[in-house]
Formats: sequence, C-alpha cells, structure tokens
Amino acid sequence: MNWWNAVLPVLTLVLGYVGTLTTEAAQGNRARRVAKEEREDALSIAHITERRAFELQTLRDLKAALADLGRAMGKAHHYDLMNARETGSASMPSTLLPEAIDTELFEANRRVQSLVELVMDRAARDKVRNFTSAAARLGTISRPVAKAQDELLATVEIVDEAQQLLAERIRAIYDGSVAST
Repeated sequence: MNWWNAVLPVLTLVLGYVGTLTTEAAQGNRARRVAKEEREDALSIAHITERRAFELQTLRDLKAALADLGRAMGKAHHYDLMNARETGSASMPSTLLPEAIDTELFEANRRVQSLVELVMDRAARDKVRNFTSAAARLGTISRPVAKAQDELLATVEIVDEAQQLLAERIRAIYDGSVAST
C-alpha cells in the first residue's frame, strides 16, 4: 500500500496536467472558431456593402445612359420627321441618319446594353430591354409619319417606366429594404 500512496499524488498530478491541457486546447479551438466566424461575418458585411455600392453605381450609370439614349433617339426621330416634312414623304424614316446622330445613338445604346445585364432587378432589366427594342424599331421600320409619332410617344412611356423602376430600386437600396442576397 505504500507504493500506492507514492504513485497516487504523481498520477493525480499527471491527470490534472492532461486535463488542463485538454481544457486549454478546447478553449483555444473555441476562440479560433469564434475569431474565424467574426472574420467571415466581417467579410460578409464588406461583401454586401461592396455589392450595394456597385449596384447603386450601375443603376445611376444606367439611368444616365437611358437618358442619353432617349435624347439620341429623340434627335434621330426629329431628323427623320424634319426630313419627311421637307421631302414631302408620307413615311419615315426615309433616309439615313447623319453620322453624328447615328454615332450618338449607337454609343448610347451600347452603354445601355453593357449596363442592363448588371442590374439585379429583373423587372427593371426587362423594362429597359423593352425600351431598347422599341427605340431600335423607331429608326428601322418605315411607317406613316402619324404612326411613327404614336410609336415615339409609346417608347417615351416605356423609358419613363424604366427610369421609375430604376429609381425605386435605388431608393430601396438606400432605405435598406433590399435583400442582401
């Protein structure tokens, strides 16, 4: 029994040391796990913030590009209308656009097309696409002047609706009511 009295304190010391090491390792693992989760949360918040900033900039750029396309479309339509009146043509377009107007129209359309695919809101994307399709038809299909005027007004309504959808999306992002997905 004497040997047991000598071994028991050593065994207790060793078991206590192993227990302490195990507890510290578990606490270290927990601390590392908590730190990792905090880093991931910070990255997630940073990602959401960057995504919202990117989307806001894209929406602002698209609104400006739509306005540019609308002005270019209006210039092209005005040129076609004035040309039809001067030549006495009953339909428009009846001639090619001057290079400056054609280039402005092309560049504005190119900007809209490059931005529209980056918009998160499907309804806004679809409305912008409807507008660009309607705008393209204005300058390519020959039709009576009165019908061309009616189609221009309908196209203007479509771009106004698109601008409203984009503005609503911008307000929703600023209000914080947009989902973070």
